[in-house]
Amino acid sequence: MHVEITPADLIVYADENLISQVVINLLKNAIQAIGNQPDGKIELKASCNDMEEIWIEIKNNGPEIPSEIAEHIFIPFFTTKEGGSGIGLNISRQIMRLSGGSLTLLREKETTFILKFN
Repeated sequence: MHVEITPADLIVYADENLISQVVINLLKNAIQAIGNQPDGKIELKASCNDMEEIWIEIKNNGPEIPSEIAEHIFIPFFTTKEGGSGIGLNISRQIMRLSGGSLTLLREKETTFILKFN
């Protein structure tokens, strides 16, 4: 796992317990996605842009999420995991909305979830 925070004294004004729940959920999903891959990696990057929005990216190099699944991942009770409840990503997105932010999925070479705080 690689963590990069720029600037080093970056501060997010949000409920620590709720945002921790979101980050933990996304990290657990990333760990499951990379499985036992010998070259599996997870990156967490936090930064502030010119508009003073805080961005937290959680990226993994596990298998790509197919389009037909990606369009449903934030729907309550939708899951592809055996024994999964399908509520983690939906709750995470709701927490981000309540915090004045957003949670989105970027599907490029690596699966990336973006937490944006306005």
